[in-house]
Amino acid sequence: MRSAMKILPVLMAGLLLLGATAQAEILAMVNYESAPEQSLKKLKMATGPAARREGIAIIDVDPKSANYGKWLADYPLPNDGVSHHIFYNKDLTKGYVTPLGKPRMYVIDLTRNPYRIKQIDVPTCQAGEDVVFDSKDRWYLSCMGTHLVVVADVKTDKDQK
Repeated sequence: MRSAMKILPVLMAGLLLLGATAQAEILAMVNYESAPEQSLKKLKMATGPAARREGIAIIDVDPKSANYGKWLADYPLPNDGVSHHIFYNKDLTKGYVTPLGKPRMYVIDLTRNPYRIKQIDVPTCQAGEDVVFDSKDRWYLSCMGTHLVVVADVKTDKDQK
């Protein structure tokens, strides 16, 4: 899995249609990470914690747009994890980013521009895998390599132990 993420310009996590204006945009929200430390060394590039980057990029994917293929926004994330997937709640007001190897998730408030990203701790889950949503406004986070599932309220993102 790590080999597939060596030099990872972007991972397509999903398309997010934004805007209800007369001239609508087609935007994609993708997570990205720079090459791991070993790859940076082999490429004779700067190494160390500051050299590694992770984040969420907003890219224009409308082929008819003058900004086609351009990064319109960049939302950095802490560079000590590996952003894995982005999931969206049912009404598309929040995005949830699961990182590998860290007991946390990032929640993106999609109702405000620029987006606001907050970190939420999920101490029982070292590697968040998938997030699903039910009809009662709960989310379920599966924890890779375990039988654990974290259940929380979508409105508050608080664990419902």
